Amino acid sequence: MRALLVFYFIASLVLSGCSGSKRVESKEAVQKAIEAYLAQRQNLMLANMNLEIGEVKFEGDTATADVKFRSKQNSSLAVNVHYKLKRRGDTWEVESTTPATGPGGSPHGGVTSSAPESPHGITPLESSH
Repeated sequence: MRALLVFYFIASLVLSGCSGSKRVESKEAVQKAIEAYLAQRQNLMLANMNLEIGEVKFEGDTATADVKFRSKQNSSLAVNVHYKLKRRGDTWEVESTTPATGPGGSPHGGVTSSAPESPHGITPLESSH
């Protein structure tokens, strides 16, 4: 009987360790890390934006996430940013960010607009400047 109890105890420890790892490798955990990173940047007007976490990829102790920041005033305006994160224990920390449009795009993350062109053929906003 004692051996059975020891077995169940060890099995529960192993299973709880596995489930903890899965909780760290979640979209929610990455979103929490990105939100913590953004909260430290006082020059951002986050109250004016909706944060949308797109694709998240995990590879060992690193993760990448594509994030779209959409204007609350004009939902057709959005900024896409690619995040690289590093796992530190049971949490993630942002290591770097790059515009999702890649090198040569807007330095603020590639503002995009899905709004139709104006009658004069000009897209409402093409950069964040």
